[in-house]
This record gives sequence, structure tokens and C-alpha cells, in this order.
Amino acid sequence: MDSVRWSNIKSCQTNCDPKQFWKAIQIWVEKPHVVNRRLAAAVSVGTVFRTSSTVNSAFKELLKNNDTFKDCNKVQEFVNTQLCLDEVNAKEQTNSKVEIELEDLSLLKVSVRKLIPKGIINPNEGTRTNETADRDSTIEIVLLDYTLQSATFVPFHSLEFARCSYRFSLDESLTSLTLSLPADYLEPASSSAAVTRPTSAWLSDTLLLKLAKWACDVDPDTPLSTSHALISVERYSSLYVELKQKYGPKFVKIWPENTDPQKFVYEDVAIATYILLLWEQEREEEKSERKQSFVDLGCGNGFLVHILNSEGHPGKGIDLRSRGIWSLYGPGTNLEECSIIPSDKYLFPDTDWLIGNHSDELTPWIPVMASRSSLHTNYFVLPCCFHDFAGKFVRSNSNQTQYRSYLDFIQEVGEVCGYEVQEDTMRIPSTKRICQVGKRRTKPSPEEHSILDETIQSFISSRCPSKLLNKPITNFSHNSLSSKMMSSKSSTGDPADDVQMGKESGCTSESNVPRTQTDESTSISSQSQSDICQEQWAKDFQPRSKVEAVRNCSRLSVNFKERIVNDIAFALLRLGGVQTNVEVDEERSAENKVKGQKLWRRGGKMTMQEVVALFDGGMMKQLKNECGGLKTMLKNANQVFEVSGDLVQLRDWSAMSGGTESATKKRKGHKGRTDSKPIKTRQCWFYTHHPDGCPRLTSDCSFAHGVDDVQVPPPMPNKNR
Repeated sequence: MDSVRWSNIKSCQTNCDPKQFWKAIQIWVEKPHVVNRRLAAAVSVGTVFRTSSTVNSAFKELLKNNDTFKDCNKVQEFVNTQLCLDEVNAKEQTNSKVEIELEDLSLLKVSVRKLIPKGIINPNEGTRTNETADRDSTIEIVLLDYTLQSATFVPFHSLEFARCSYRFSLDESLTSLTLSLPADYLEPASSSAAVTRPTSAWLSDTLLLKLAKWACDVDPDTPLSTSHALISVERYSSLYVELKQKYGPKFVKIWPENTDPQKFVYEDVAIATYILLLWEQEREEEKSERKQSFVDLGCGNGFLVHILNSEGHPGKGIDLRSRGIWSLYGPGTNLEECSIIPSDKYLFPDTDWLIGNHSDELTPWIPVMASRSSLHTNYFVLPCCFHDFAGKFVRSNSNQTQYRSYLDFIQEVGEVCGYEVQEDTMRIPSTKRICQVGKRRTKPSPEEHSILDETIQSFISSRCPSKLLNKPITNFSHNSLSSKMMSSKSSTGDPADDVQMGKESGCTSESNVPRTQTDESTSISSQSQSDICQEQWAKDFQPRSKVEAVRNCSRLSVNFKERIVNDIAFALLRLGGVQTNVEVDEERSAENKVKGQKLWRRGGKMTMQEVVALFDGGMMKQLKNECGGLKTMLKNANQVFEVSGDLVQLRDWSAMSGGTESATKKRKGHKGRTDSKPIKTRQCWFYTHHPDGCPRLTSDCSFAHGVDDVQVPPPMPNKNR
């Protein structure tokens, strides 16, 4: 095979050393989806690190072990010509002026990666397809020459693969990054083919610039973060699309909660996909076909439970209060309303997995509950809010972020409980997307587990303000915790029967999710429920209230809110040189302003810190009890104030055209008012209090100018008609 005639297409100025260049190349090799959004991921098929004299046989062996390559000889010949693999040429190429610290890496690296396109939905058939039809089109050979500072990528899809190659190289002066293409570069025939075989325009206008930016910005010594490291990325891409199509559109359409369905529905679809694949891999490892059982603690809207139940996994969700959407799932979704207090009462010995998906104050307790439930109960947690065993989590290492410190704490809890804790980053629309999985624990004897439980109790005690009430659980046997109950009413294996058992037992220590026990299974105690110690494990633990507190400043008294608003507004006016002890009269109204009177005065600006200084500690404490505090108060009073970042000033309605923007926004559930004229249900603060009155005419202002201008809103239509 003749060597490819390379043409330099475009160069990009950069200022990086070789280690930074190779770090940028590593990002593109391992995480191509961060720049090519139509890719789901790249999976390494194999890698060869060799000197030029031995790479031939090693790479040939690599190709032999992969059935992807139909013609190993053609590929081998191409690799030889591109890397100059004969020893004579290799020696000629070693006279590089650039010294590279490769730490045991040889001069050449040859690897094979599989590019996985994101699945798409066929709108006509509602089924999943791939953006590439040919399996070979997702395979790419990567040739890294550390001597010549070049990286060559060969999309291997046909005998024309040499014409589809592209190369990035760093010049010897380390000031320029260059894209090179074959002189007869073969452009992809379609948009779908371009997903894994990029166009020359995309390579030069997008990827080259991104590599140059990475090379300048990245720290070469910082390891790359990975996502979905515990599961098959290829399988995830396929299953996620199937579940997204199966559950997404329906529930986005009927979502009754006040939360954003586009975020919460598809986030739970992604979490469910991840968990299902974890369990799928576990069944393969254990050579079992039985689907795992689960309990989701603090299940919230219950959508994750609905998906897992619908996919055949027996289980239930528990939350301290029901949600409106629970009634829409149907009888196949098992949800219970119950406040969970970590204690011997809330153990699930017949459950395979405990789940904590943004489970708030229960998050640090889930590894403990799993460990004390049985020796074969695993757990999955997605930590969010920072809670300790009893109260707010306080980080001890100021060099770490609060989030990283909390993750380390939750991992420590799992390890103390005897688990091997694995951490992974999920692909969900949330800033808190790092999950932890506790599994593969060494199974101790009952006596050893008693010692472990004492260690757990001691660890909990060290982090709680008050002493714990009860002693650690030490009574172990190889029987089921609920053997007495199960003997009187055993599971038939029918999910419907299991659901009925859950309804009858309620939120108790007996799991509503039976599991097949083995001779090796060990769970805690064989006593009946009436004999189990019901005391909580931490005296200071406080579950959330069943009634969700409204903390948007709407519960504050009218007089209190008026005082806050007036004090801030008058301070802003005085800051701008406006006297505030002058009563408003008709001569300063907007009507007279139109006739040529003086301009309306806005006053000055204040920082949030200056606004806080206006009030005493008692008023600030009362505001702090509301979510957002003073800032929420100011934003609620958006008729009067404009808050931009840390600055507060009076809103200037004279600078706005038409009615109030906030008044014309449609609230959720209020569809289609055809008239744009607002209904004046509140009095205008400026008309009543501002020395210059309201900057708008009575006919233009969205608020009432005087008591006589207040209007009564029309009655809401009867939806039941």
C-alpha cells in the first residue's frame, strides 16, 4: 500500500508543551462525546505499547483477537506505512529536538477504539435506530507517534479507510497545532455517516480549535474524569433510548407536579437505566436470572420506582408524604407514605438493594440500614443535600469543596459498614451527579458481623451531638429476620401477592419485597416484629415534617413585609438625594409629568450587604427562616425593586414600554387569556409612597392608582363542567 499523501489543511496558534498536547489528544481519544454531541462515548478495544521493531507482531495479534477487522493484512500494511515501522525509518525519526517525559511509554502507541453513536428514535415507527448502520463504521484505529508529535485517526469502515484518515500534529516550535488530511480526503456521504467519520469542515472549524484550547488550558497531571465507568456505555446508550421513548413522552405530558417534567422525568429515566444495567451485570456475574428486589427510601415522586417495577423488578418506594402523581402510576407501582426513622424497625432483610436517590437526611443512613438488614443487601446512593447522621454536615477539610467532602464522608460510612464502595459519575441534568455503589462485601460470620455492628455504632456515636439510645444489634442467625411472618404468610413468587403483603404489613421492618434465600444467606435476627427493638439509632435524628413548609416569604405578616419594603425603598431614595418626608400629591403625579413637570427620580443603588445593615438581628433572623431570606423578599416585591446580582435599586417603570412584564407572564395552568390588559388587584406602591408618584399614567400602570382603581378579578372557570 502506498503511503498517504498528507496535506496541511489548517493550523491553529497555541502555546503548550508536549504533555499538554498529548493530554488534549487523550481527551479526544477517551471522551469524544464532549465535543461531538452525537456520540455517546468511545470504548477502548485494545492498546499496544511497543517500540517500532516489535509493534508489527503485537498489533497483528491485537487485530486477530477482534472479529471487527475483516482484512487484517490491509490494516497492518496501512499502519506500517503511516508509522514507518521498519527499523531503519524508525531510527531516522528519533532525531527529535523535543524531549518528552513519557514514563515507561514507548515511542509508538497503537490502539483501537469503538465510537458509539447516540441512539435516535424513528418518529414513524417509535423504535430505536443507530445513526450508523454499518457496524464497522464505529471502529477507529488511533496511531500516536510520540517522536513526531502526531496523532493519526483512521475510521475503519471500508477499503477506503486510508482516505478517511485525519491527523493532528504539534510543530517543533510548540507554537502551532496543525490538521492534516489525505490529499484525496473522502467526505462522508450523509449526515448520519458524519457522526463517526467527520467532515473536513468540522475537523478544521470545531475539533482543531477545541484541541488547541484544551492544550492551553488543561493540567497534564490531572487525571481525566470518567462517567458510567461501572456499566457498559454501549448498552446504556441503547437501553436509555428505549426507556426514554417508553416512559418519557407520556409522563412529560401528564406531569401534575410543580417541578419541571423535562428535567425530572428524563433524569429518573437515566438513573433507572443505570441501575438496571448494574443489576443486569450482577445477574451475569452470579449466573442468575432472578431480578433483584429493591426499596427506594425517600422516593419522592416515585417515578424511578415506577420504571423499576414496570421493568419486572419487585420493590417499593417509601416517602414521608405522597405526591399527586402517585395515583397516575397504577396498581403495579408500589409506593408507601411513611416517615422513616433509622432504627431496628426499618430493616429490609429480604431486599437485594436499598436505593437513595437524592434521599436528603436518609443518605448517610442507607449504608447502615443495608448493612444491618442482611449480609447480602447492597445499596445505591446519589448524594445531594449535605446531611450528617443527626443534623447538617460540616466539612473538616477546608481544602476540599463541600460536595467532595460530603462524598468522602458517605464513602467512609459505606466502608465502615463493611462495603467495597465504588464511585461513578452519571450523565444526568444535575450538578450533583456522582453516585456511590456499595457491593461485593466480604461476607463475615455472624460473630464477625456483631463486631462490625459495634464498629458502626461507635462511628455513628462519634458524629452525633447526643449519645445513642440503643445498643448495637448482636443477635445473628442464618434464618430470615421475618421468618415467623414468612412462615405464616410466605411469598408465592407472584408479584401481585408480594404487593398485597406489602399493603398489609405497612411501613414496617418486614420487607414488602421477598427474595429467594440461599443456605449461605445471613440476615439479622429471627425474631418476630414484636420482639425487635424499636428504638432509633440516633437520638438527635429528625426526619422532615410530613407537611412541607412554605418558605417563600409568603407566610410573613403583611405589616412585617411592608416595613421591610418601605425601609429599603426610602433608603434607596435618600441615597439618590430624594427627600422621603414629602407627601405625594397630584402635582407630582404622572399626569402632570406629561404636561412638562419635573422628571421622575429613581434614587440610588445598594449592595445586599448594605441592605442587610438597615435591619436589626431579630428581623434578619425572621427572614433567614424563609428560603432565600432577604433576597427572596426583594424578588417577591418585583413591582418595587430590581435585583441584579448583588445590587438592589428601585424599578424604573418609565423606562419600560407597555404593561408590566411580570403581569403579562402566564402562570402555569392559566391558559390563554386573549386580552393583554392586566386586572388591577393591588395598589401601586409608587403612586402611594414615592415623592414623585408613579412614573406611569393611570391608564398605563398595571397597578391601581388609589382605592377606587382596584378591580375585582373574575371568577375562575369551573373545570368540572
